[in-house]
Amino acid sequence: NPKGKVTSLTPATITIGEKTTFHGAGAFTEDISEGGYHTTIKSTAVVPIPILDHKGDLCKAETVKLPFGIGQLGWSGLNCPMKAGPLALDIDLTLSSSLPSWAGKTTTRVEATNPAGDQLLCIELKLAP
Repeated sequence: NPKGKVTSLTPATITIGEKTTFHGAGAFTEDISEGGYHTTIKSTAVVPIPILDHKGDLCKAETVKLPFGIGQLGWSGLNCPMKAGPLALDIDLTLSSSLPSWAGKTTTRVEATNPAGDQLLCIELKLAP
């Protein structure tokens, strides 16, 4: 049973070659002092092809370069410790203007967990031309 929920994620579109910041809003049902996040990106153009599988610290901002020079993903990090209640988070996504066709249709999943392994939240972005 998730300990949080993302209720909105905007914008609904991105521009290839430019950084897009996705703003998420929601709430946690418990205090958060630490945890981790797991990001996966898969191409879904023809068959699922893994592009990225990355784990990081929920409370620290970082930028992860995507393979093949296709872009980068930025995690804003949460301001830990956080009390139960409203949540705001940002995820930056920049895709290269020379994006190969196999990487033009993807599913990006970000799942956050507490140290016990309980799911705090899950975000899924489906991108297509």
